[in-house]
Amino acid sequence: ADQTLTNMNRALALNCDAPLDDKIGAESRNWRAGKPVRVIRSFKGRKISKYAPEEGNRYDGIYKVVKYWPEISSSHGFLVWRYLLRRDDVEPAPWTSEGIERSRRLCLRLQYPAGYPSEKEGKKTKGQSKKQGSEATKRPASDDECPGDSKVLKASDSTDAVEAFQLTPQQQRLIREDCQNQKLWDEVLASLVEGPNFLKKLEQSSMCVCCQELVYQPVTTECFHNVCKDCLQRSFKAQVFSCPACRHDLGQNYVMVLNETLQTLLDLFFPGYSKGR
Repeated sequence: ADQTLTNMNRALALNCDAPLDDKIGAESRNWRAGKPVRVIRSFKGRKISKYAPEEGNRYDGIYKVVKYWPEISSSHGFLVWRYLLRRDDVEPAPWTSEGIERSRRLCLRLQYPAGYPSEKEGKKTKGQSKKQGSEATKRPASDDECPGDSKVLKASDSTDAVEAFQLTPQQQRLIREDCQNQKLWDEVLASLVEGPNFLKKLEQSSMCVCCQELVYQPVTTECFHNVCKDCLQRSFKAQVFSCPACRHDLGQNYVMVLNETLQTLLDLFFPGYSKGR
């Protein structure tokens, strides 16, 4: 049957910075102004795209919808909706030398589900698994419209040496400037030797106690807790004038000052997380 511009098709079209048109589609004049789309590409798209991973699924990064249009499929003759997405991510794409180096530096590897044969065993037992039934979990299909950036992890291997996470000079300088969070940074920086686990530790330590998400537009209170400015404002509107983390009395006239240094650091460590917040 013919596709219609409804449900998921409509949702993706609404991300395009152009008036919705369910007849002929639309094209954005400023595609970067569209809403961000996080793309995951599957190995199943390898037959039609050289950018798809050879195995498994891969997070491709942030994209924007440039245009969408209806066309008759050459394979089955029904009307389908097509989309052109363009990458708009600050992180390098995985097929570039920068992307490969980033994956190596962060120790990013393919992660196999429980019960899935190892890489070598998988090649030997491929024929047997078809007859006997594989215990492996099937990989879900995903969109394969555009190229992207790999962020897949492999289960930790004690024989592999983990490379320490390297801070840029800019990050080091900003951390020194964020004096209000010195205790937080002392604790988090101790995990630099654990490679990518450093980012997990930082994310856990920078959660807003109110919304339970990575703090956005953080206000560092006088009791040294970080809370989203919007969350703290909602608390004050509800006549609650204490710190959401420790209940320290901030006072009704407390001035909420945005910690721009911390916000800049979080944007550097977690690019794109603030988009859509």
